[in-house]
Amino acid sequence: MFKLKSLMVFLLISVLAVSFGGCVMTGDREDLIRSGHADLTTGNYELADRKGKKILRSWENNHQAMLLRAKSAYGQGDVNKAVEILTQMDYLCRKDFCPNETAHIEGMILLASLTNDEELIRKSQDNIDELKRNLSVQQYNTLIDYYIEQGRPADAAATFDKLMASCDGKLTSDQKLQGFVLYYSVFELEKAKGIYSELTHKQKAQLRKQFGEIQL
Repeated sequence: MFKLKSLMVFLLISVLAVSFGGCVMTGDREDLIRSGHADLTTGNYELADRKGKKILRSWENNHQAMLLRAKSAYGQGDVNKAVEILTQMDYLCRKDFCPNETAHIEGMILLASLTNDEELIRKSQDNIDELKRNLSVQQYNTLIDYYIEQGRPADAAATFDKLMASCDGKLTSDQKLQGFVLYYSVFELEKAKGIYSELTHKQKAQLRKQFGEIQL
């Protein structure tokens, strides 16, 4: 039990460290969520629950509101209700789509702790790791675009090195094409050659139109 609780705390810290939104809310909803969490810290669970309900009346699958209600129920000692809300959250994601992966993972960690489900904890850790990888890729892509706009291809290519490392070299077709162009443009020909062999025939034809005969 101690091991499970320690793992749960570690996972929650990891979730908080991943600044990944994924759920766009209006100012009013954000205020309700923020004040609802303040209510939780002061033990005003019923008020927090009402705020969560208010959001859910217009947005059935709002994960932050569902998480707020689940924590409120748990705070009032109603574990069954908390489990029911979190199970519904997971069901709605599987049925439709997940509007907020971070809140979903936090909810599943709470659900695992309430049901003593170690397997769910492990799955949550896998999801957290994937979120971190996705966030790193997004950050590197943004930085690469910035360097290209600033006319700094060498910095863009160096950042692409980091992008490759963050996703263990598992690049999409478009990323491979971008990587080749960056490396070829700054004459890092060995790296360009490694990526070129993985490009599609269509991409290679596109590159020949752009650069002429490819010299590697």
